[in-house]
Amino acid sequence: MAFVKETAIASYRGTSGDCDPDISSNLTTNSSGPDEDGFYSVSKSAIKYHVKNGPGASFNVTCTPSASVTAAGMPGGQATVSYKVEAWAVNIAVGGTTADPGNQNVRKILPGQKVTGVVVYGDGAPLTPALDETSDPPVHDTTWTISDCSPFLDYVVASGSATGTLTTYAPQKGATGWAFWAKPGTGTVACEHKMKLTEGPETVIPVSLEKTVPVADLDSIDVSGEATSVGAKCFVDATHRWLQFSKMWFQGSMRTPEMFWVGQDKGSWEFVQLVLSTERHYWVSGVKTTLPPEFSSPPRLDNSVPYPQSSSVAANGTPQETFDAPGFGVDKNLAGLQKLYMKDSFRMYWMYLPPCVQGSEVRSVPIASCDWNIGLSAASPLWIAEGELSLDGTPPTIVASIVEAVQLWSKPHPVWTQVVVNQ
Repeated sequence: MAFVKETAIASYRGTSGDCDPDISSNLTTNSSGPDEDGFYSVSKSAIKYHVKNGPGASFNVTCTPSASVTAAGMPGGQATVSYKVEAWAVNIAVGGTTADPGNQNVRKILPGQKVTGVVVYGDGAPLTPALDETSDPPVHDTTWTISDCSPFLDYVVASGSATGTLTTYAPQKGATGWAFWAKPGTGTVACEHKMKLTEGPETVIPVSLEKTVPVADLDSIDVSGEATSVGAKCFVDATHRWLQFSKMWFQGSMRTPEMFWVGQDKGSWEFVQLVLSTERHYWVSGVKTTLPPEFSSPPRLDNSVPYPQSSSVAANGTPQETFDAPGFGVDKNLAGLQKLYMKDSFRMYWMYLPPCVQGSEVRSVPIASCDWNIGLSAASPLWIAEGELSLDGTPPTIVASIVEAVQLWSKPHPVWTQVVVNQ
């Protein structure tokens, strides 16, 4: 967008008379005389402001300068007219991006990096951001909307992994708009901006501005989840009888595009798992006992961030894997113990943290997710672990299954307020 100022000046020098420029706003009159020759001088200027949307690299402003003279008394005099046009760009400056080595005119950002937007005026523009005086304290009268590519304002894992909190995006008002994008694609930074003239009458001019930003994908992502053929087992150790699934494996590797590397910081990634629901029961002499915590919502964090048996690793293409082998046990000496039963569902996440660019902030984003569940039971006298037995005794179902195969960029952030810790 361009802000345009047109100025017309009409002047007359003669024995008597008047002049008038042809831009009918903000008229200013200057007069003097008579001079030593007995002539009077009169000049009038007019200024017109307007906004040019989508001006491109250059644009034309058409004008037809003219002047009129009305003389009185002695004939004679001279009239002139002059015209000037000035223009200043009004743009959104986007921060937090990195120049593409193949095209320095293209700047990109990674999911999880912070994007900022601020309105900038060309040098010398007679403009200043208007203030919203109704707020306390007054703020810039600019409303920002950052959209596409799943924007969010914050994602925080509390100390000790006690909570995981996502702040969803909402439009902001003020000098700067900002957000984090959670997915690759084309993000949009837009604002409804009000600017005020710093010369002439106090005129407020509203404009709409928008800029798109490429949100880059990673160079490579290789993620998968698979249940092993070992299946399940029921066994006894020194103190307990156990029912356990063994095992669900997960692996992955990621690589940040080299153009985003900041020194040795290539970004990192880790596993995070939520427990969506869990049940644990055992029967003694026909009496069912339920073990805590039994729940079906909301999801809870599985132990810690990162997930146990894994770590945060560099996003340089190096693979890592982890597994889950859920189970529980009861005192093996319980008299009359008849049956053990468990039914769980989980969601494993592959979480990515990009490098910090220009000292900007970064947040983790979910690259991929996988929903899976298990259902197991074992009963005396054989204590053979098998697929889930429904509580009414119908035949076993599958031991474990991938409910939803690993999907990229498909789920929002994992959030939780409680943690399930292995006992």
